[in-house]
Amino acid sequence: MKKPGENTVLRYSVYLLMIFFFFFFCVSGCKEEKQRELSQQSASTFYEPEFRKEGELTFITKENKSTIVTIDIEIADTLHEKRIGLMFRKAMADRAGMLFVFGNRKSRFFWMKNTYIPLDMIFIGKGMQIVGIAKNTTPLSEELIPVHEDSQYIVEVNAGFADTYSIQAGDYVVIKSL
Repeated sequence: MKKPGENTVLRYSVYLLMIFFFFFFCVSGCKEEKQRELSQQSASTFYEPEFRKEGELTFITKENKSTIVTIDIEIADTLHEKRIGLMFRKAMADRAGMLFVFGNRKSRFFWMKNTYIPLDMIFIGKGMQIVGIAKNTTPLSEELIPVHEDSQYIVEVNAGFADTYSIQAGDYVVIKSL
């Protein structure tokens, strides 16, 4: 036989338990989201790598093999450097860029995650010849940027660079490391 009010106590206990779980999961979920937001904000606010000149790259015309322009380059040749690339940087000098070096030639895809600078991406293949250019890429985009030709090197420069200096597929590059 049930005691008077037993159903009410059980019902209130269930309600309290439901409220506890709701707040527990909501607060912990909100807390995780806030931590992700803060880590992204602090990474972009406090961490901006400085440019390190590690070499020079000269663009050469395909027609008469004359120099178009020479830029200072930072070289990304380790897995970590290639993963970070130009992320978190707010600006780059007009005649500077980052050279990504890979061990083989194949079709490559890049993205602009955590990259604030709009870029031109210049893909370099066999014989140090430019095989494609992705112009004026969208900052912070996670959309993949392909060039469907095999490449072993990619140079990232400020957006508009390729048009300013009339650099095009078929031109060449010469790399000089320090």
